[in-house]
Amino acid sequence: MIVIIIGPPGSGKSTQSKLLSKLLGVPSVSMGQVLRDARASGTIIGLEAYKYVVDGKLVPSKLMEALTKFRLEEDDCKDGFILDGAPRKVEEAVILDDYLTRRGRKINSVLIIELPEEVTIKRLLKRKALPKESGGGRDDDNMEDIKIRVSEYRENIDVIKKYFESKNLVHMIDGRPTIEEIYNSIRSLFQL
Repeated sequence: MIVIIIGPPGSGKSTQSKLLSKLLGVPSVSMGQVLRDARASGTIIGLEAYKYVVDGKLVPSKLMEALTKFRLEEDDCKDGFILDGAPRKVEEAVILDDYLTRRGRKINSVLIIELPEEVTIKRLLKRKALPKESGGGRDDDNMEDIKIRVSEYRENIDVIKKYFESKNLVHMIDGRPTIEEIYNSIRSLFQL
C-alpha cells in the first residue's frame, strides 16, 4: 500500500501519517525527517538541501527527488509506505509516479488535508512555543517563514490535485477537527 498525504504546514500530515502507518503496517516517510536525517548524516546533498530549510524555502525539486528516491529504496519501504510532505510540486508528483511505475509499483491513494490559512498560521505559531521534544521550537515556525511556506503550498496544490485527480486517487480530508476525528475519517476511506 502506497499512500501520499499532502497538506499545508501545520495540517497534521505527520501525525496522520504515523497513525496510518501503524494501522497499515508500512513505514511513515516524512520528508521533513528525511531532510533532517540527511543533514545529520553530513552528506553533501543533505547539507545542501538543509540550507533551503534554514532559509524557510522549498528545497529544489532535483534535491528532493534524489533524497526521496534514496529513502524509498530502503528495505522497510518494500511493502509500501505513507509519504508525508511530498510531492510539493506537480513535477515532483510526475517524477514520483514514473519512478514507482518503473519499479512495478503504484500509488494507491492521495489524501489532501485541507486547512484554512488562518488556522494554519495559528497552529504553527502555537507549535513554535512547544518544547522540541513535543515537535516545537522549529526555526521555520516564525511569521515570515510561515507566510512563505503557506504561499508556496497554495501556489502548487491545485495543479498537484488535478494531476492525482486525473488518476482517481484523491480524497479530500477536513483538517480542522480533532486528531481522532481526522484519523477516523481516513480509516473510513480505507474501510478499516
